[in-house]
Amino acid sequence: MHRHLHPVNEDEMVRSSYQILTGSPWLLPRPLFVLAQESLLHEGQGSLYCLQTRISQEEGAMDELAAVLKRPGLASRLSHSRLKDGVLAFDRAEDAARFATCLEADLAGEVQVMEVDSRQLFLLTGDAAALVVYMPWSEFSPLPHQLAAALAAGNKL
Repeated sequence: MHRHLHPVNEDEMVRSSYQILTGSPWLLPRPLFVLAQESLLHEGQGSLYCLQTRISQEEGAMDELAAVLKRPGLASRLSHSRLKDGVLAFDRAEDAARFATCLEADLAGEVQVMEVDSRQLFLLTGDAAALVVYMPWSEFSPLPHQLAAALAAGNKL
């Protein structure tokens, strides 16, 4: 799963291992595999495993802020982003299970793999103002801490 790579190449490989989706790119529903963990607060209830995902805001907001401040040149130096929950969704159950095994080493409790319909997943994340972090099959699978760092640092929407 993890090879020793030059840090620049490793960062590029981690960033190319996922896609941030706000809507389904597929015309027809398809099975995806998500991770669920039992809630420690409400015994017996589970929740989808999410990672904080930084998304950039529209350029127009920066132009408006610069105009309000009466500093038009400021817009090019401003950036605005926010964090949203990103539900991990894997193409293959084996990849999800491998990621879950890595997570269990760091988390209290069991992490389970669940199959979901892509259409239902996007309806659920839309209602919750969350995103889907899609993990297509790849030769390289990032470790949980690598993926968490990449998602928190910035996006590829």
